[in-house]
Amino acid sequence: MPLNAFYYVQIDAAEAATINTLSKLAGTAAVQAGDFQVLVTMHITTKEIANWTWATFWWQNGKNPPNDFPGSVADMPDAHKIKGPWRNFAMCISDSMVVPATNPNGSRSSASVPISKRARRVCS
Repeated sequence: MPLNAFYYVQIDAAEAATINTLSKLAGTAAVQAGDFQVLVTMHITTKEIANWTWATFWWQNGKNPPNDFPGSVADMPDAHKIKGPWRNFAMCISDSMVVPATNPNGSRSSASVPISKRARRVCS
């Protein structure tokens, strides 16, 4: 797989030294100037509204997963909106809320909604 299929950064000497020091890396495990850091997955958690939202992004080469697993690219906006390596990432969103919303003593609920079901609202 070519490097440009991912989001990546190349490490310089100062960054390599910092990573090695903080991570206690040495010898063959040490990061070298010129090495690459490649994003393969990330989680984002926020509470900008009353409920927590958790979004997970993972690299899957821009293809649909088997068996309608969350992360379908079927509803991904066209290449004019999502460009470059970002077309190779899938996303799944989960919300945590109190049910019913008007009852502060209500039970907690969590709902995972694949991006394919919400893509038009989230991305456009």
